[in-house]
Amino acid sequence: MPIKSIKQDFTPNPELRMMEIFRQMVNHCIRIGLENDCSTLKRLSGMTYHKLQDYDIMSYYKLTAISQACG
Repeated sequence: MPIKSIKQDFTPNPELRMMEIFRQMVNHCIRIGLENDCSTLKRLSGMTYHKLQDYDIMSYYKLTAISQACG
C-alpha cells in the first residue's frame, strides 16, 4: 500500500512557548502548595513568588500563575 507524505516546515509560535512556561509555573505553585498544606493566596504567594524568578516571563504572569494555582 503506497503512502503519500509531504514535508512541512513548522515554526513554533512565541505564544505557545509563553503558555508552556505559564503552565509549568502553575504546576510548580500547586506542587509547593500541596507540599506545605497551603490554603490561602497570601501564604502561597509568599512561599512561591521568589521561586518563580527562574522563569523567563513578566512578573505579572507570575502573580497570575500563583492565583490560578490557589484557585
